[in-house]
Amino acid sequence: MNVVVPRFSYLIIFGLFALTCCSNKQSYEFDIGAGDSGIALRQFALQANIEIIFNSGDLEGISTNSVRGKMHPNVALDKMLKNTGLHYKKESQSNVYAIVRK
Repeated sequence: MNVVVPRFSYLIIFGLFALTCCSNKQSYEFDIGAGDSGIALRQFALQANIEIIFNSGDLEGISTNSVRGKMHPNVALDKMLKNTGLHYKKESQSNVYAIVRK
C-alpha cells in the first residue's frame, strides 16, 4: 500500500519545524529585587544566561524595578527598565543586550 502525501504538506511540516527551532521563546525564572541598576542587571544576566553590556556612568543613580516569575528575557527587561530612563537594544545575531540611556 502506497501512501501519497501532497507536497505542500512537507512545506507546512518544514515551516513548523523551522519556526520551532529558530524562535527564541525560551523563558527563564527571574527573582530580582528593585534597586541599584548595575547590580540588578548583573543578576539578570546570570539568571537569563545572556550577556549585557552597559556604560556604568549611564546607570548612576538609577534604580530598576523588581522582576519575578518565569518569562522571556525581553519581557523581563521591559518590566525591569520601565520608567527608569534606560532601554535595551538586542544584537540580532547574538545573545548580547546593550543597555543605554534614552
